[in-house]
Amino acid sequence: MLLLMQGFTALHWAAKQGRQEAVDMMLCSGADVNVRSHGGYTALHLASIHGHQHVVHILINTYNAKSNIRDYHGKMAAHYWSGCTDIFSRPDPQSGGRFSRIRRTQRYALPSLLLSRSRSQGQLNLEFGTPPQSASHAALDLQV
Repeated sequence: MLLLMQGFTALHWAAKQGRQEAVDMMLCSGADVNVRSHGGYTALHLASIHGHQHVVHILINTYNAKSNIRDYHGKMAAHYWSGCTDIFSRPDPQSGGRFSRIRRTQRYALPSLLLSRSRSQGQLNLEFGTPPQSASHAALDLQV
């Protein structure tokens, strides 16, 4: 399965595709914003590589993604960004809006996730909660 070969989580895929609502949903439910794929990519790297400014912005400013994490090629997300790199700095509310690189981190417990692939329709589905007991499709339950 491609998902496992690349080591991408559902958060990685959502960031890569610019799906802000899915990114919000997973991070509000406790996903680790700085989790890495097999290549060392974080969701921030993938959003940056694919030019999703709105996702880059919320990952940094809302979910405190670390912008100084390097992938296994030695690159930070800003190295892949083609626009203004000010997006990788957070405004410091105590300095009148000037940018600061200091962030707080928060950790959450990750709820049960069900990632399923329909063999007949070729679709991937992500659901929060308990997986169904009588699933007729391949399923992967991710729990931390």
